[in-house]
Amino acid sequence: MRLVVNALLASLPSMSNVLLVCSLFILIFSIAGVNFFKGTFYKCEQDFSVPNPPVLDLTTIFTKQDCLDQLGVWKNSESNFDNCINAMSTLFQMTSTEGWINVMYDGLDSTGVGMQPKRNNQIWLVIYFVAFMIVGS
Repeated sequence: MRLVVNALLASLPSMSNVLLVCSLFILIFSIAGVNFFKGTFYKCEQDFSVPNPPVLDLTTIFTKQDCLDQLGVWKNSESNFDNCINAMSTLFQMTSTEGWINVMYDGLDSTGVGMQPKRNNQIWLVIYFVAFMIVGS
């Protein structure tokens, strides 16, 4: 048992170097992600908190104001790039390969701040997500 503990303690400096390099990659990609996606993961959703909500016509919703005019709710995705902390959390989640496809689709569909997402609007951003999955995983 003592041998195992000594081996673990001896490996701590090497593990801290790996942790530092991984954190640096996540920080670099999070700064780029904030630059690309800040405030663009919002979307209009049905408001089920009111009784008998009106049906949303998503073909006529282009902005946040259109959503609110039709009594929808302007919601942000749980995984987003609105600030560096959220971006690092999202990227850390993506390193586990759990739910990274949904984050990638939100990024590809993003149109702009206060704008309703449009399917495959920025297809070139797949490079960002695939590059992170190759480097980060």
